[in-house]
Amino acid sequence: MPLARRYLLRDTQFVGRVSLTLRVKPLPLASCSDFWGTRLEMTSSFEVLKLLSVTGAIPKYLEEINPADSTNANIERLCFTPGGYLFEDFDRIFSEVLGRRSLTLGKIVRALGARKLSPAEIAEVIEQRQGGEISRMMEILELAGFVNRDFTFKPNGQVSKLSRYRISDNYLRFYLKYIEPNKARIKQGLFQFSGLESLLGWQSISGLQFENLVLQSIPEIIKSLRLEHEQILTAAPYFQRLTKRHPACQIDLLMTCRGNTHYLCEIKFRQRITIKVIEEVRQKVQAMALPKNSTIRPVLIYAGQLDDAVLEEDYFDRVLDFTDLTNFGSAEKFSGPELRPALSSSSNESQFKSKGFRNFLRKAWINRGEICLFYPIFQTVIIFSASPTYSLQPPECSPEYSHFH
Repeated sequence: MPLARRYLLRDTQFVGRVSLTLRVKPLPLASCSDFWGTRLEMTSSFEVLKLLSVTGAIPKYLEEINPADSTNANIERLCFTPGGYLFEDFDRIFSEVLGRRSLTLGKIVRALGARKLSPAEIAEVIEQRQGGEISRMMEILELAGFVNRDFTFKPNGQVSKLSRYRISDNYLRFYLKYIEPNKARIKQGLFQFSGLESLLGWQSISGLQFENLVLQSIPEIIKSLRLEHEQILTAAPYFQRLTKRHPACQIDLLMTCRGNTHYLCEIKFRQRITIKVIEEVRQKVQAMALPKNSTIRPVLIYAGQLDDAVLEEDYFDRVLDFTDLTNFGSAEKFSGPELRPALSSSSNESQFKSKGFRNFLRKAWINRGEICLFYPIFQTVIIFSASPTYSLQPPECSPEYSHFH
């Protein structure tokens, strides 16, 4: 249990005084473009996505970007230079924030860096029995925004017992795959970064990173498909185990709607996407174990250069360019959660608008993990659990995500 919750909230003085427990979710991708400022007009959406595939939608990381530099120059400075922010941040997070469990938690995320794992497989990796302790550790990683647990669903929308964990933080996977193994060589000046495309296995890793960005944008996908939320039973990655009757199958994103209609979403992030993608999806459709009266609507969500042959084949019901979907640079800003209703009746609104409170919000936004505040004038405790991925916007604070003044 994180320190703030363990030592502060168990104090009897705070019983009944918790104002808000907030899971801070990733910054909407449409707002990430603000960090490029006026240079966004001269930067391709594909280059923006390449950088987000390393940093994720975390404002502090995006603050470190120099829009005047190329994508590769920014990544080299932040990730492959001693003292670079992303070169050091993993150690800061796991030693300073996660505390005594950091070694075991590090072992878990390193195992997940190789592939998605079920709870039983995680228990085997860390050589512990499945139970409360492992559940608590996975809860910490989920609250911190590092991993996500994907349940598979039955055709009627009910949750199955089958689930797998995956790394949902792009920086974490990039660090484990490319920074940590080369850290000693980087410090000695023996490592030469020549661009993302030169990194071993980058094409497959970039696909997983892009998948994270897409899964954070499910509401935008639903809107683009012109679906009503009331129609949708489930929207999540889907996997099917190998049985005597059905082969194994994995779907990047499956949306199940009322009336046995299933939107099978294939996610691709490549310089060039060829007609081979159609055959890949056909094989997945054939492998899926669905009721006979089901309708499958294939959808392609992509970023990169799409061959004309893919459109000419007319296989996909919808083909969504993710850079249009996220509407980089022109989408209306996402409004963070309003804190006013959570304050106690004795709260002094002028203090809520104060510079001190805004400074606290900035600290909660920058630091990962769980931040706990006891603000005396509120007589309340406010808990911020999870990875800070967008800044909070109390009344009359700066409307910009990137700065509180």
